[in-house]
Amino acid sequence: MRLNEKIGRTVVKALTYRAFSFLITLLLAYLATGDLAASSMFSVSLHCILTIWYLIHERIWLVLPWGVYCEPTHTKPECRKCHLLLKEGESCETADGVARR
Repeated sequence: MRLNEKIGRTVVKALTYRAFSFLITLLLAYLATGDLAASSMFSVSLHCILTIWYLIHERIWLVLPWGVYCEPTHTKPECRKCHLLLKEGESCETADGVARR
């Protein structure tokens, strides 16, 4: 399995996305119900579940090779897309995915 992104990056992406999504959901739920407590409980519950699902979803997609390609540079033996260090004549498709910077 070759992951092109560290888990910390995935977590930060999930949290920043969810923070803005949470505020939007809270506002819309409050406008619909007029009850801040119920709107808050709904928004917190929804976004906790969706954040966990987002993390799982992102990690699954990082493992899938569909739609991913690599472009080795001429000056450095690494792919411009995933930064996988490549040996002479090796491509990301044939690399074992272990050598990372």
